[in-house]
Formats: sequence, C-alpha cells, structure tokens
Amino acid sequence: MTVTWTSFAHDIIDITEQIRSNSTMVGIGHSFGASSLLIAQLLRPDIFDAIFAVEPVLAFAEGFHGHKYELTLRRRAVWNSKAHAIKYFTKHPFFATWDPRVLQIFLRHGLSPATTASQTTKAEGKGNETVAITTASAATTTTAVQLKCQPRDEYETYMGGWVDSVRTIDNMSEIICPTRFLLGELSSVCPNSKYAQSYASSCLLSDARVAKDLGHLIPMESPETVAHQLGLFLSDRLVLNTGLQFRSRL
Repeated sequence: MTVTWTSFAHDIIDITEQIRSNSTMVGIGHSFGASSLLIAQLLRPDIFDAIFAVEPVLAFAEGFHGHKYELTLRRRAVWNSKAHAIKYFTKHPFFATWDPRVLQIFLRHGLSPATTASQTTKAEGKGNETVAITTASAATTTTAVQLKCQPRDEYETYMGGWVDSVRTIDNMSEIICPTRFLLGELSSVCPNSKYAQSYASSCLLSDARVAKDLGHLIPMESPETVAHQLGLFLSDRLVLNTGLQFRSRL
C-alpha cells in the first residue's frame, strides 16, 4: 500500500503540536522529509516559524521522475550476521562518500534482528467437515540482521510522492515563513544548475544555497556542511528581519 507524503506531513503536525511551547519552531528536513515539512506548512501555515530544507524532492526535479524506483525492490535486505552487514556496507560504492560517523550510526540503528516466516498446518473438524487451517508466524533468528526499512516499504514511500510533490510545487508561494533550500552541486535529484533559482524564488521569503562537491545525500556525506549552513540561516538577515529569536537547550 502506497503511503502518501501528506500522511507524513500530518504526523509532523501532530508531533509538533504536542511539543510546541512559546519558543520558535524551525523545521529541518532532508529529501522527502524536507518535502513533508513543506507540505505540513501548506496544511498548517503557522506550524513552523522557519524551514531549512535540504534537497527536498519536488515535481520540477526531473531526476525524481526519471529514477527507476523499482530497482529499490532488488535491494539486499538480509545478512547472515551483523559482521557480514558491516562488511557489505563499508565496501559498497554507494556508501563510499558517507561520513564514517554517519555510516556507524546507520549500522547501529538501521538494522534489526532478522525474522523468518514459518507456516503451521493442522486439521480441524470432524469427518467430512475437516478442513486444513494454516497459520503463519515469525521467528527471530539468533545472528542474522535485516534492514529496518524493508525495500518494499522504501519503494512505496518513493511512489507516494508523485501526486504530493506536484501539489506542493504548485502551492509553494503560499509558504510565507523564511525558508532556505540547501542543494548539492552534484545532486541527480535536485540538479542545482537547472533548479536552484526555481527553489530560491518558490516561496515568499526563500533563497537557496549550493553545497560544493556534494550530492543528494548532503547530511550523510558532510554533516558539518549542514550544521554550518543551518547556523548561517538562523543568523541570516532573512530570519532576523522577521524578528524571530532562537534559544538552544544544551
């Protein structure tokens, strides 16, 4: 079952309403997470005081439409042991550009004990009315691990963005809070050479910055860049001109 990104936006709104006080609320997100923040702001224009969107996936990014998401279904999802999984990810070319600290966090929190499905069949009833009842159960193995986000779930999440991304870009001008877009210079999802200006002018108070030598996975490749750009955004005139005041909890 495909999950729409609007459903994630509603989750964001629900959580934000529970934790919000009188302090300023800034939405920070990456990829479809950033898109979900923008959708949430469209649904509830007062939910965030500012938005920092890293590589949001929107309809005018042609890479989104051209990507073969069905390849996600072929992604390996189970390994015989945690050691095998670590070896796989550390040597896989896709993860070669990731900051080692981020990869360690992924390996620590992105895997879970693997489960195997089993079936039990038993007969119930009497005489000619006897029928076979089959039940399925899941058993946890002792050493094998699997992705917490299974390929089918990832695929359905991607596919859920088609309609929502179109609706979002059509209504971006309704977002009036300060918004900054951080795009990767080498991104194939949000190619800045074509779309940076579109992002920058999409909202009432928005601009865009391009991270040199980085791709779509900016937070995974260079968390320092994200932190630095976020700091600049929060101290930028774009935000200060609105009179927002920020306090951090240490």
